[in-house]
Amino acid sequence: WVKSRQRLKVDSQKRVALLMSFDDNIHHIIEVLPQAGVLAAVQVILFGISLWVTKRWWPTHPDQWTVADCLVSVALYPILTVAAFQGVFELRLTVESRWHARTFASTFFQTLYVTRCILHGGVLFMQHMSFVDLVLMVVHHVLSICCFSSALVTGNMHYWACLNGICETTNIFMNNVWLFKTVTYRNQRLQDYLPRTHAVNGVFLWLSYLVFRMLLFPYWIYTWHFDVTRSKAQTWDRVSPYERYFYPSVTVFLLLISFMWFAKVTQGLCKVLSGLLAPPQNGGYLPLGENDPANANGMSEH
Repeated sequence: WVKSRQRLKVDSQKRVALLMSFDDNIHHIIEVLPQAGVLAAVQVILFGISLWVTKRWWPTHPDQWTVADCLVSVALYPILTVAAFQGVFELRLTVESRWHARTFASTFFQTLYVTRCILHGGVLFMQHMSFVDLVLMVVHHVLSICCFSSALVTGNMHYWACLNGICETTNIFMNNVWLFKTVTYRNQRLQDYLPRTHAVNGVFLWLSYLVFRMLLFPYWIYTWHFDVTRSKAQTWDRVSPYERYFYPSVTVFLLLISFMWFAKVTQGLCKVLSGLLAPPQNGGYLPLGENDPANANGMSEH
């Protein structure tokens, strides 16, 4: 009889905790929706303006949607990067804050990123890219939406989302590469008109990839494991199986595709630098073809 009452008490506590968690999730959704609507509307307006500018200034360009996307991204990627850094800085201090706290910056970053991925999913099908690139970008966007939307709903894992999010630093320079490649000025591509600036951007792209992808993602996995092993009751036991396994799996996926892209970025930088020392007939520039990451425009590459 005593054991039966104990089981009933435990079951009752679990039901109460589940209802409280459900109420919290609903509250988080209600809080985020207005911000998401505003951010989505602003992005749609800015993209419409960028597409109009592209059609007016470069009416014969073969990939006007990509150019418009790059123009919008000139502002978008720095905003995402700053918000992600601020979220990491504010939530870094304790296990509790890393796993269960949230701030305006962390919420803003994830809301902007999710709305960007949803809207950009339609833009991808208008851009000129290979089938492989399209599949990779769609998979990336879907994984990002699943991870960040979950964090916005539960209020958990905001630090880890922002820590992964600072990889957007690389996209600032990657976006510049595509602009140098595709935008013309005085009948010259920008990479030919400003070869040294193009080369400097390539160096920063390589360095940012090294720090904010090749080193960042292993650091994410290490610190995640450290928190789990040292503070299991505060971390592993208080999150869902979805959060336990899906989040680190996505980070491993990002690390693997970053290895592939880092090799191409390195090859491109070597060509740029060798072109400055002994300029070939084509002027020397990053060899970004259909299968290169810049053509995907927007990798994060989370």
